Amino acid sequence: MNRFLLSLCLLLTTSALAQTTEPLSRRIAFGGHRFYLGETRISRTKLREMFRLENPEAYAELRKAGDSRALSAVFGIPGGGLVGYEVGNWATGGQLNAVRSGIGAALFLTSIFFDFKSESHLERAIALHNQRAGKIRLAPGLTSDGGFGLRLQF
Repeated sequence: MNRFLLSLCLLLTTSALAQTTEPLSRRIAFGGHRFYLGETRISRTKLREMFRLENPEAYAELRKAGDSRALSAVFGIPGGGLVGYEVGNWATGGQLNAVRSGIGAALFLTSIFFDFKSESHLERAIALHNQRAGKIRLAPGLTSDGGFGLRLQF
């Protein structure tokens, strides 16, 4: 009888916990993305740590999003600077250098490509997390004391 009650309590607890998991969402605001777990705002650092511990696939996508964002800045800042310099020079009566303007425009367009790629990686990471958030599973793992045991992931 005790085993039955223990099993029933464990089942009720896991189903109650699984129902309270809230989906992750993001909102675009001035200065970047804001992430919300349900209605609670979480920082990018907490999001990264949560993905790293709970969902390696979503963490990999989040890292790809960060890498693409960095490449976007690497190409976009010099590209925009070249185009801006040439347009400013031309506006003040100087000669327009078409080669430098073309290189700047190509760099800037490349940065836009990486920016879109970053957005798609970020959307995929959130979708992977939300897809896995409703599932319950037992996974073998290490305990905080250095032992081996089963973890209940939901």
